[in-house]
Amino acid sequence: MYPKSLTKLIDVLERLPGIGPKSAERLALYILRMSPNRVEELIKSIEEARSKVKRCKICFNLTEDEICSICKDDARDHSTILVIEEVKDLVRIENLGYYKGVYHVLGGHISTHGKVGVEHLTIRELEERVKEGSIKEVIFALSPQWEGDITKEYIKKILKKYPVKISSLARGISGSTYLEAIDDTSLLEALKERREEK
Repeated sequence: MYPKSLTKLIDVLERLPGIGPKSAERLALYILRMSPNRVEELIKSIEEARSKVKRCKICFNLTEDEICSICKDDARDHSTILVIEEVKDLVRIENLGYYKGVYHVLGGHISTHGKVGVEHLTIRELEERVKEGSIKEVIFALSPQWEGDITKEYIKKILKKYPVKISSLARGISGSTYLEAIDDTSLLEALKERREEK
């Protein structure tokens, strides 16, 4: 019943993650009610983010520079790498204020359905960082689901040949499906009580 252009906008919004048909409809109708200035601001902010934001050459965090602020920070412990799946996990852990090392963003986990393979992740780049010899510990903070475990075990086999300590978050969080679903207190405790992998 909507005009063709509005229907197209709803369809495009519905393709965004976490946006269902009703949410897409509400957003589209809200955008139509926005003032021209606010619409222009929205468009410009999307274009600016798309043009300026890139992946850090070292850890694959999001940044507007070649190297992100965390990798540039000499006060961080550059001998400890926390391996995570997505940038949102990095932001979550940083907000806890406990971890003082550096990160490595894989870009997801190995998919058992074949959608995300080893070649789609930054595993080779992680190995290169460890191979350099300055890394003392690699901590895995992947989602406590079996695909996260598969990814961790695959990387562990690669890193076993290097003299580096490998540890993971404490398993008290294994009932959760995704790292983002874990409350801050449990995540902090899991990080503090991390266990060494055999």
